[in-house]
Amino acid sequence: MAELTPLLAWTFTEECPIPADVGELLVAGEQPIAAYMRDSAVFTDKRLIVRDAQGLRGKKVEIYSLPYANINMWSSENAAGFLDFSAELEL
Repeated sequence: MAELTPLLAWTFTEECPIPADVGELLVAGEQPIAAYMRDSAVFTDKRLIVRDAQGLRGKKVEIYSLPYANINMWSSENAAGFLDFSAELEL
């Protein structure tokens, strides 16, 4: 059986305030729920918006919109504690 590998991978280190520029990406009636840092991931009530800044200065930016209806598989792994501080979410 072939191993499933993610097409894209991001690391989000901690929750942060909702970025101000996310408002222009939201559709009518959509509400942001939580945001996470490294690049930026915003969970809304309709989708996941990922802002992927690239390069040293972060001037090149890719934005991904992942509607929850199009996510057909996910897994999560909680942080273990002592030396394992990161939790993971794979879509």
